Amino acid sequence: MKYIVTSLIFFCLTLNASEHHTQWKMISNSQDTYAYLLLQLALDSTIESHGPYQLGNYKTQHSFSRASYMLEQGHVFQIASFGASQGLGKNLIAIKIPIYQGMLGFRLLASNIESAKKLAKVKSLVELRNFEAGFNGQWSDFSIFQTNGLAVETATNFDSLYKMLSYKRFDYFPRSIREIDIELERFQDATNNLVVVKNIALFYPHPVYFHVSPRYQALAKRIEMGLKNILHTGQFKLLFLKHHYQFINKHKPNKLNVLHLKRVPKFDQLDTSWWYHQKSIK
Repeated sequence: MKYIVTSLIFFCLTLNASEHHTQWKMISNSQDTYAYLLLQLALDSTIESHGPYQLGNYKTQHSFSRASYMLEQGHVFQIASFGASQGLGKNLIAIKIPIYQGMLGFRLLASNIESAKKLAKVKSLVELRNFEAGFNGQWSDFSIFQTNGLAVETATNFDSLYKMLSYKRFDYFPRSIREIDIELERFQDATNNLVVVKNIALFYPHPVYFHVSPRYQALAKRIEMGLKNILHTGQFKLLFLKHHYQFINKHKPNKLNVLHLKRVPKFDQLDTSWWYHQKSIK
């Protein structure tokens, strides 16, 4: 009985300490500072109501399963950003305000030169089904291919997908509008065989949220309040455009033939009006 009481006291003290903790860390990609800066901006907007805080950046890379487990425990870091579908079924607090405004679901097609010429003429999803995509079968949005009847070749190693694309093992590799240029520059070989397909893009709902350890419920509420604050003031939009205008200006999403893909589970329609005006599904 004494042991049970002691354990309950320890649990309550630990929970109380977590709720009043004001020094947090976010696991993030050192090459992409946008999500971290957005979180910082949101928390800054709550200083008057919640007091000062300290935010650190945890940059060690882990598999998603390992990172989500560590996030749930909340000891090393307390905040992460990843796709909404990845958080389903996890014991995490999802703050359901899309931080990329749906941009990660807007996919340009990386291709080899030979396939790109044919893909540029595609006008519909029916025509796209005559080509084969490459994708990681373990990624959370992989099921989109089956849902939409698209042929796909799989590989679990990211570098291998670009090598297979260059060797014409498949026709295209759908990549986010904010990722594709950096990746093509990285994987371009001496033959300069990799290009972005002209005229066409894919779009499907792919919201990315901040996720918080369940041990830090007060922190989750603070972040949500902060995001709403900066949405209201316009600071959210300004930061988003500062970090993404180069992609919008270069690829001009509103001038492309965009094929909308269905997704299961179904997510609410995302507001992409800051950068892309959605049309009726084709």
